[in-house]
Amino acid sequence: MEEKERKYISKKMSYALRHNPQKYGLQLADDGSADMKGFLRAMNNMHHFEPRLTEERIRDVMAHSDKQRFAIEKGRIRALYGHSFQIKIQKKAVQPPDVLYHGTAHRFLGSILEKGLMPMSRQYVHLCYLYDLSYMPAISSFVVSAGSAAKSLAMDSFAFTAIFMASSFLSP
Repeated sequence: MEEKERKYISKKMSYALRHNPQKYGLQLADDGSADMKGFLRAMNNMHHFEPRLTEERIRDVMAHSDKQRFAIEKGRIRALYGHSFQIKIQKKAVQPPDVLYHGTAHRFLGSILEKGLMPMSRQYVHLCYLYDLSYMPAISSFVVSAGSAAKSLAMDSFAFTAIFMASSFLSP
């Protein structure tokens, strides 16, 4: 599969699982997951993929993505982060690392420095413990907290939850 096709499929999957599952007729469980067979049926009906979207093709998209947006477990698929609809995806709280980074567009930096990090329409603020994974072209990366600051933030009504190896989130 070519990279352009992978990116297209990933965007459509993100929209369905993170932003508008009802448009696809998807019923998400409390963990945000959808039945894989129903998800494939909905995606193929909506987008008329050629060849048809299969679990194998989704796994190929996942294997070639550096963003780790999705997980497949026990016949179910879910987005790991970035949900904008009103469902509270429950995640297990963990001890945060000493240093965290946040990547953001340059135009938002002033507001963040003035008001602090806020999830806006998302449920979580994306933080990363590796600088190079929080940086992309046209993005400002900066240290959110260092030393014991991350741990005290976690103790101060925020839960730190690890989503996958390289990314973490804060939620109030």
